[in-house]
Amino acid sequence: MELILILIGLAAVVGFVPALRERIGEYVATHWFIPLYRRYALDGGVLTGSGEIIRKDGTRLPFSFRNPVTLAGAAIDLAMRRVTPSKSVWGRMRGAVTHPTSVRNTLADTVVDLVDAGVGSNGTIQFQTAGDVEVATLSYQNPAYANASVGQASANAITSDTNATGNASPVAKSRHYDTDNNEVFQTNVQTTGGDINLSSLIIGSGDTVSMNSMSYAAPL
Repeated sequence: MELILILIGLAAVVGFVPALRERIGEYVATHWFIPLYRRYALDGGVLTGSGEIIRKDGTRLPFSFRNPVTLAGAAIDLAMRRVTPSKSVWGRMRGAVTHPTSVRNTLADTVVDLVDAGVGSNGTIQFQTAGDVEVATLSYQNPAYANASVGQASANAITSDTNATGNASPVAKSRHYDTDNNEVFQTNVQTTGGDINLSSLIIGSGDTVSMNSMSYAAPL
């Protein structure tokens, strides 16, 4: 009986006190809706492109990729602030999320524009070992990407690393940093079945690593 009365009392308070109803809505949005949206909508962005490794002996190892990226938390949070209304959100969300082109453009621009953030001159792309040791570093232009169109932003010319640091250990990932060396997103690197597939995961000292093209596509 006491439990029933308590529930009736709470229902009455929520129904007649707008401020409390608004706070509950904000809690639902922050702790339920946004985490789900972050998981299913934003981490679905796709990076595509191609490049090559040129050995010191002149051997050319081309590669291409099309892969979902793992966004750094800062990129997700900023994108959420741009596309999520400040109003309270009520209801459930289940299944795939789709976006109109204008929102996809905003998402793509928000992510890639973070590469230009900071006080340095340009963002970078680092190929690293599993132990986070730098093997080769390529440089973005500033701005790094052109404005998004149809949900996709294409990178401006990327400066090759013509004298790679190299490492005896294999490359395991690529990380994309802003001008202050804060990570924006990363991909894994393998020979097959990876986000980026290289003919060889060993990059030698003095090798040239280049990216011919790269685009970031926001999720549908």
